[in-house]
Amino acid sequence: MKRLFPAIFASLLLVGSGCLPFGGTGSPEVSSIEPVGELFGAAESYKEDVRELSVRTADGGLEDVKLVEAIENGKDAVGELVKVSGERERSTRVITATSLEIVHAGNLVVTSPTPNATVTSPLVVFGFGRTFEQQFAWRIKDDSSAIVAQGHAFTHAPDGGMYGPFRLDVILPAMKEKAFSLEVLTFSERDGSEKDLVTVPLSLLTTETTTVQVFFPNASKGSGKDCSLVFPVGRTFAKTSTVGRAALEALLDGPTSAELRQGYFTSINRATELNSLSINEQGTATADFTPELNAAGSCRVTSIRAQIDETLRQFPTVADVVITVDGKEDTVLQP
Repeated sequence: MKRLFPAIFASLLLVGSGCLPFGGTGSPEVSSIEPVGELFGAAESYKEDVRELSVRTADGGLEDVKLVEAIENGKDAVGELVKVSGERERSTRVITATSLEIVHAGNLVVTSPTPNATVTSPLVVFGFGRTFEQQFAWRIKDDSSAIVAQGHAFTHAPDGGMYGPFRLDVILPAMKEKAFSLEVLTFSERDGSEKDLVTVPLSLLTTETTTVQVFFPNASKGSGKDCSLVFPVGRTFAKTSTVGRAALEALLDGPTSAELRQGYFTSINRATELNSLSINEQGTATADFTPELNAAGSCRVTSIRAQIDETLRQFPTVADVVITVDGKEDTVLQP
């Protein structure tokens, strides 16, 4: 038996190094090229000297696309939506395009979700827009065509008259039926009439709901004397796994008309938007907002802090709250 070990050991070394002693051919080489069936995006710029087109995808990624000599419309594609087919070099990620099609579409295009898709909340929407000042509106209609949620958003177009990608994260309201629709549109600067309407019929996975509390000051309950006093009111929306974000979004929407009549108000600027919310393993929730959150006056700052803090601390996973503005900790709003 001892004489067999050296031979077996040598064979294992040969196998491990990729040299198969028994007639094996080794692992097949992986191709450095992968086909690109169809890349859809907004063409942002074109370098004529190297025939390279930069294409922005719906998720915000930027693709470098080299055009073969037979393609002559590279310069014309800038600012437009395009479809590209060709091959991608795996190491450089550069695409060599064998075809380039300029897509003539409306000023708003939704690429995801697709019509009649089954979705959950939050509804994540990708698309492209070419709109005045990069702004457009969105709304959710239930199965009776009643508007149950609405708002506005912006494209990320590099310049006026050019298409740019957009992303929406919509916390869906509670709805009795699964069928609903998403609409994106613009309004005429001249008379306010609707333009560029795109309707996407969709279906909820479930009509189950989630209920949370949001916290507002109330003038009739002593908030005028004690700026830290805030009080809970309920909010119900479509079932979602992102309940913390949903609660903050509802907080930013402010009190309802009925709640305003009862003395509730908000110290948070209504133009404030939530950038992100994360909770680490230690239970620290970091809520990042746009600069509109900033406020003057110690009483108002105390009230804003209390509203956000209490809204997040209702969740058992949250032990501490950190508030940031565009990624920077706002020391004024820290405890």
